[in-house]
Amino acid sequence: MMHTKKYGFVIPLTLMLIAIAMVIITAMYRSGSLFVPFSATMIKREQAKLLALSGIQVGMAQLASFGEVPEKKEGAAATMLRTGFASAGDSAPKQFLSELLPVLNQWQQFKLTKSTDGVDGEISIAIASEAGKINLNAIYDFAKRKFRGENEPRGDWKKIMQTLMARVQKKMGGTQNMFGAFENFMKGRQHKLNDATELITLDAFGAFAGKEFYRHPPTAEEVKQDLSLYLLDLFTVYGRGPTIQPWLLSDSMRDVLDMKRSGAIDIKQRKTMVQGWMKNFKPTIRGAQEWNKIFQPVYGIEFQRLLKGIDAVFESSFDPTLFSVVSYGIIGGVMQRAYAIVERFKRVEKKKTWYDVKIKKFYWI
Repeated sequence: MMHTKKYGFVIPLTLMLIAIAMVIITAMYRSGSLFVPFSATMIKREQAKLLALSGIQVGMAQLASFGEVPEKKEGAAATMLRTGFASAGDSAPKQFLSELLPVLNQWQQFKLTKSTDGVDGEISIAIASEAGKINLNAIYDFAKRKFRGENEPRGDWKKIMQTLMARVQKKMGGTQNMFGAFENFMKGRQHKLNDATELITLDAFGAFAGKEFYRHPPTAEEVKQDLSLYLLDLFTVYGRGPTIQPWLLSDSMRDVLDMKRSGAIDIKQRKTMVQGWMKNFKPTIRGAQEWNKIFQPVYGIEFQRLLKGIDAVFESSFDPTLFSVVSYGIIGGVMQRAYAIVERFKRVEKKKTWYDVKIKKFYWI
């Protein structure tokens, strides 16, 4: 009698198929369970991007001086514009400055609600003036390969930058000669800089990696600490000449010049302070007496303590046109940041004057 061989492959095969099925089902479950929160986060990210872009537009609208929204309008959008500037007819430098100073280098935060604004979120913006920073393209003569005013008794930008760079190097904890690297970099160029962030390519400016863009005005507690400087809050490549507007110094410039930093001050409180400052407004400042009367209350520093020679490069007129706006959009803990260089310019048509603002350069940060 013959016996047929029986191979025990059915049970192992069945177990193997079950195991494969379990792996496939588990993978599908994990993919599905990850997709839902991932897609929700991506939606929030795109919404936060739109809010950040909207924040840039809010800053531009304020600089354009379109006037205030009537009080009867409610919601964050109305609040944004109510913190804005004077009407288009108020174009005098003193009037413009009195409206700009309360929000300059300050956080403006706007809460959005779904019931009123269509979404629960937050927009935070800060406006700074490019006229309150050092224009790298204007302080150096690329044709003659030397700094503007070099070896002259006043306005010698080489001496000013040597002192200033030494202070920046100390504050940033750098070990390499920052001014030497900067001078060699400028001498080796055949044309002007396209962007101040080109300095990051220099080893001596490595401390600015990740600190290129102004992040936020410091809180009162942060002001007491040794804060970092921000590259694009110190330097710019935009402007008319090698001068600095003393009324509009950026937060990082104030720090490197040993002045009182902007701080996080309530805008209503700051408006009261500005009213006192404006009583002594003059677009042109000459000598220690005028500085101590006008700017010591603003910056908390006497004329004698200023960086040597810096007063010679202060702007002699007040007509700022270039500004930067940093904007944060936040939804559900997801944040997106944007930074824009914008230009404000006058329009006159049929005896009516108003201001418009356009973007010159835009960054996601």
